[in-house]
Amino acid sequence: MKMVQKSNKINLANTKDLSCGAYLRYIRQQKGISLETVSGKTKIVSRIIESIENDDYQNLPPKPFLKGMIANYARFLKIDEQQILTLYETSNGRSIGAGKNDFLPRNRFIVKAPAILRIIKFLVMFLIKISIFAIIIGYLIYEILFFVLPPKIILLSPQQDISLNQPQIIIKGKVIRGKILYWGNTPIALNSQGGFRINITLTPGLNKIRLRALNNVGKESFVTRNIVYNQPQTQK
Repeated sequence: MKMVQKSNKINLANTKDLSCGAYLRYIRQQKGISLETVSGKTKIVSRIIESIENDDYQNLPPKPFLKGMIANYARFLKIDEQQILTLYETSNGRSIGAGKNDFLPRNRFIVKAPAILRIIKFLVMFLIKISIFAIIIGYLIYEILFFVLPPKIILLSPQQDISLNQPQIIIKGKVIRGKILYWGNTPIALNSQGGFRINITLTPGLNKIRLRALNNVGKESFVTRNIVYNQPQTQK
Protein backbone atom coordinates (compact mmCIF):
# COMPACT_ATOMS: atom_id res chain seq x y z
CA MET A 1 0.00 0.00 0.00
CA LYS A 2 1.35 3.46 -0.95
CA MET A 3 1.32 6.01 1.86
CA VAL A 4 0.47 9.67 1.15
CA GLN A 5 2.41 12.25 3.18
CA LYS A 6 0.22 14.98 4.64
CA SER A 7 1.36 18.60 4.03
CA ASN A 8 2.14 20.78 7.07
CA LYS A 9 1.05 23.92 5.25
CA ILE A 10 -2.43 25.35 5.65
CA ASN A 11 -4.26 26.89 2.69
CA LEU A 12 -5.23 30.54 3.12
CA ALA A 13 -8.23 30.20 0.84
CA ASN A 14 -10.34 28.80 3.67
CA THR A 15 -9.87 31.97 5.73
CA LYS A 16 -9.55 34.59 3.00
CA ASP A 17 -11.69 37.13 4.86
CA LEU A 18 -9.31 37.26 7.86
CA SER A 19 -6.60 39.87 8.29
CA CYS A 20 -2.97 38.88 8.74
CA GLY A 21 -3.08 39.17 12.54
CA ALA A 22 -6.49 37.53 12.89
CA TYR A 23 -5.37 34.67 10.65
CA LEU A 24 -2.23 34.05 12.73
CA ARG A 25 -4.30 34.08 15.92
CA TYR A 26 -6.84 31.70 14.34
CA ILE A 27 -4.14 29.19 13.36
CA ARG A 28 -2.47 29.42 16.76
CA GLN A 29 -5.74 28.80 18.58
CA GLN A 30 -6.63 25.93 16.23
CA LYS A 31 -3.33 24.31 17.12
CA GLY A 32 -3.91 24.96 20.84
CA ILE A 33 -0.66 26.91 21.26
CA SER A 34 -0.38 29.60 23.94
CA LEU A 35 1.23 33.01 23.47
CA GLU A 36 3.90 32.04 25.99
CA THR A 37 4.84 29.00 23.94
CA VAL A 38 5.08 31.05 20.74
CA SER A 39 7.21 33.65 22.52
CA GLY A 40 9.54 31.00 23.94
CA LYS A 41 10.02 29.21 20.61
CA THR A 42 10.29 32.27 18.34
CA LYS A 43 12.07 34.56 20.83
CA ILE A 44 9.46 37.24 20.08
CA VAL A 45 8.11 39.18 23.07
CA SER A 46 4.53 38.21 23.96
CA ARG A 47 3.39 41.86 23.82
CA ILE A 48 4.59 42.10 20.21
CA ILE A 49 2.88 38.84 19.26
CA GLU A 50 -0.39 40.19 20.70
CA SER A 51 0.00 43.43 18.71
CA ILE A 52 0.62 41.43 15.52
CA GLU A 53 -2.48 39.31 16.11
CA ASN A 54 -4.55 42.46 16.85
CA ASP A 55 -3.17 44.22 13.73
CA ASP A 56 -1.97 46.98 16.06
CA TYR A 57 0.88 48.11 13.82
CA GLN A 58 1.34 51.48 15.52
CA ASN A 59 2.94 49.73 18.49
CA LEU A 60 5.14 47.41 16.45
CA PRO A 61 8.75 47.75 15.28
CA PRO A 62 9.60 49.29 11.87
CA LYS A 63 8.54 47.36 8.78
CA PRO A 64 11.86 45.60 7.96
CA PHE A 65 11.98 44.12 11.48
CA LEU A 66 8.26 43.36 11.48
CA LYS A 67 8.62 41.41 8.23
CA GLY A 68 11.14 39.09 9.85
CA MET A 69 8.95 38.60 12.93
CA ILE A 70 5.86 37.71 10.85
CA ALA A 71 7.91 35.29 8.73
CA ASN A 72 9.37 33.73 11.89
CA TYR A 73 5.90 33.36 13.41
CA ALA A 74 4.60 31.82 10.15
CA ARG A 75 7.42 29.25 10.09
CA PHE A 76 6.64 28.26 13.66
CA LEU A 77 2.96 27.74 12.80
CA LYS A 78 3.99 25.93 9.56
CA ILE A 79 2.32 28.55 7.34
CA ASP A 80 3.74 29.54 3.95
CA GLU A 81 5.81 32.68 4.63
CA GLN A 82 5.18 34.35 1.28
CA GLN A 83 1.43 33.81 1.53
CA ILE A 84 1.22 35.30 5.03
CA LEU A 85 3.32 38.33 4.00
CA THR A 86 1.06 38.84 0.99
CA LEU A 87 -1.93 38.66 3.34
CA TYR A 88 -0.21 41.25 5.55
CA GLU A 89 0.19 43.63 2.60
CA THR A 90 -3.40 43.30 1.46
CA SER A 91 -5.03 43.36 4.90
CA ASN A 92 -2.88 46.11 6.36
CA GLY A 93 -2.70 48.28 3.29
CA ARG A 94 0.99 49.11 3.57
CA SER A 95 3.97 47.62 1.77
CA ILE A 96 6.71 45.69 3.50
CA GLY A 97 9.34 47.41 1.33
CA ALA A 98 10.26 51.06 1.50
CA GLY A 99 8.39 53.37 -0.84
CA LYS A 100 9.33 56.74 -2.28
CA ASN A 101 7.17 58.56 0.28
CA ASP A 102 8.35 56.54 3.31
CA PHE A 103 10.13 58.24 6.21
CA LEU A 104 12.49 56.84 8.79
CA PRO A 105 10.53 55.31 11.69
CA ARG A 106 10.22 57.22 14.92
CA ASN A 107 12.06 55.59 17.80
CA ARG A 108 9.32 54.97 20.34
CA PHE A 109 11.76 53.61 22.92
CA ILE A 110 13.98 56.67 23.27
CA VAL A 111 13.77 58.41 26.63
CA LYS A 112 14.00 62.18 26.47
CA ALA A 113 16.20 63.84 29.04
CA PRO A 114 14.49 66.23 31.48
CA ALA A 115 14.37 69.86 30.38
CA ILE A 116 16.80 70.96 33.13
CA LEU A 117 19.40 68.46 31.90
CA ARG A 118 19.04 69.69 28.34
CA ILE A 119 19.49 73.27 29.54
CA ILE A 120 22.59 72.32 31.57
CA LYS A 121 24.05 70.48 28.58
CA PHE A 122 23.43 73.49 26.36
CA LEU A 123 25.08 75.86 28.87
CA VAL A 124 28.11 73.60 29.28
CA MET A 125 28.63 73.35 25.53
CA PHE A 126 28.14 77.11 25.20
CA LEU A 127 30.73 77.82 27.91
CA ILE A 128 33.20 75.40 26.31
CA LYS A 129 32.82 77.16 22.96
CA ILE A 130 33.23 80.58 24.59
CA SER A 131 36.36 79.40 26.43
CA ILE A 132 37.91 78.04 23.25
CA PHE A 133 37.08 81.28 21.44
CA ALA A 134 38.62 83.36 24.27
CA ILE A 135 41.80 81.26 24.20
CA ILE A 136 42.15 81.73 20.45
CA ILE A 137 41.55 85.48 20.69
CA GLY A 138 44.01 85.78 23.59
CA TYR A 139 46.67 83.92 21.66
CA LEU A 140 46.19 86.12 18.60
CA ILE A 141 46.42 89.27 20.73
CA TYR A 142 49.61 87.95 22.35
CA GLU A 143 51.16 87.25 18.95
CA ILE A 144 50.22 90.73 17.69
CA LEU A 145 51.63 92.42 20.80
CA PHE A 146 54.80 90.34 20.44
CA PHE A 147 55.53 92.13 17.17
CA VAL A 148 53.99 95.55 17.89
CA LEU A 149 55.39 96.25 21.37
CA PRO A 150 59.11 96.46 22.21
CA PRO A 151 60.63 93.80 24.50
CA LYS A 152 60.55 94.31 28.25
CA ILE A 153 63.44 93.59 30.63
CA ILE A 154 62.53 92.75 34.23
CA LEU A 155 65.48 92.76 36.65
CA LEU A 156 64.82 90.61 39.69
CA SER A 157 68.23 91.15 41.23
CA PRO A 158 69.38 93.79 41.87
CA GLN A 159 66.09 95.68 41.68
CA GLN A 160 67.81 99.06 42.14
CA ASP A 161 71.26 100.73 42.19
CA ILE A 162 73.40 99.37 45.02
CA SER A 163 76.82 99.54 46.69
CA LEU A 164 78.79 96.40 47.48
CA ASN A 165 81.91 95.45 49.41
CA GLN A 166 82.59 92.31 47.35
CA PRO A 167 83.69 92.16 43.72
CA GLN A 168 81.15 89.54 42.56
CA ILE A 169 77.46 90.04 41.71
CA ILE A 170 74.78 87.93 40.04
CA ILE A 171 72.34 89.72 37.75
CA LYS A 172 69.02 87.82 37.41
CA GLY A 173 65.92 88.71 35.45
CA LYS A 174 63.51 87.94 32.65
CA VAL A 175 62.86 89.22 29.15
CA ILE A 176 59.28 89.46 27.79
CA ARG A 177 58.64 89.59 24.03
CA GLY A 178 62.39 89.46 23.44
CA LYS A 179 64.51 87.26 21.23
CA ILE A 180 68.06 88.34 22.14
CA LEU A 181 69.63 89.92 25.24
CA TYR A 182 72.99 91.70 25.29
CA TRP A 183 75.24 92.79 28.14
CA GLY A 184 77.32 95.33 26.39
CA ASN A 185 78.29 93.48 23.21
CA THR A 186 78.06 90.05 24.82
CA PRO A 187 74.93 87.98 23.98
CA ILE A 188 73.26 86.40 27.01
CA ALA A 189 71.43 83.08 26.76
CA LEU A 190 67.72 83.06 27.59
CA ASN A 191 65.89 79.98 28.84
CA SER A 192 62.52 78.80 27.50
CA GLN A 193 60.72 81.23 29.84
CA GLY A 194 62.91 84.19 28.84
CA GLY A 195 64.90 84.07 32.09
CA PHE A 196 68.62 84.88 32.36
CA ARG A 197 71.46 84.85 34.92
CA ILE A 198 74.76 86.77 34.60
CA ASN A 199 77.83 86.45 36.85
CA ILE A 200 79.77 89.74 36.83
CA THR A 201 83.12 90.64 38.35
CA LEU A 202 83.11 94.31 39.42
CA THR A 203 85.93 96.80 39.25
CA PRO A 204 86.54 99.23 42.11
CA GLY A 205 84.26 102.26 41.93
CA LEU A 206 81.20 102.73 39.72
CA ASN A 207 80.13 99.90 37.40
CA LYS A 208 77.38 100.61 34.85
CA ILE A 209 75.56 97.38 33.95
CA ARG A 210 73.61 98.02 30.74
CA LEU A 211 71.33 95.36 29.24
CA ARG A 212 69.75 95.56 25.80
CA ALA A 213 66.93 93.32 24.50
CA LEU A 214 65.68 92.95 20.90
CA ASN A 215 62.54 91.30 19.52
CA ASN A 216 61.93 89.58 16.15
CA VAL A 217 61.32 92.84 14.26
CA GLY A 218 64.35 94.67 15.71
CA LYS A 219 62.61 96.74 18.38
CA GLU A 220 64.77 97.17 21.47
CA SER A 221 64.69 98.27 25.08
CA PHE A 222 67.34 99.03 27.71
CA VAL A 223 67.85 98.67 31.46
CA THR A 224 70.80 100.09 33.39
CA ARG A 225 71.99 99.43 36.94
CA ASN A 226 74.67 101.50 38.69
CA ILE A 227 76.65 99.28 41.03
CA VAL A 228 79.42 100.74 43.21
CA TYR A 229 82.13 98.40 44.39
CA ASN A 230 83.76 99.72 47.54
CA GLN A 231 87.06 97.91 47.56
CA PRO A 232 88.31 97.33 51.11
CA GLN A 233 91.42 99.34 52.02
CA THR A 234 94.53 97.22 52.50
CA GLN A 235 96.52 97.79 55.71
CA LYS A 236 100.08 98.99 55.31
